[in-house]
Amino acid sequence: MMLVTSGAVAFGKQRLRHEILLSQSVRQALHSGQNHLKEMAIPVLEARACAAAGQSGLMALYEAMFTQYSICAAQILVTNLDF
Repeated sequence: MMLVTSGAVAFGKQRLRHEILLSQSVRQALHSGQNHLKEMAIPVLEARACAAAGQSGLMALYEAMFTQYSICAAQILVTNLDF
């Protein structure tokens, strides 16, 4: 069975934003809390950086899910030329 997914970018974006929030100082967090969470100064994250940060987490998630059913999970990275 092959599962084709493109969730690494979204997974990585969430992961990187979480790291940015954790690395803020208390003053920055309190100041941004007054202006609503949506207006926080979070830098724009490049899709390739998000995919790189999210790939390992996504694979760990799939591994945990499929292990419950005694199914081994692996990844194959492909490009347009492979199709």
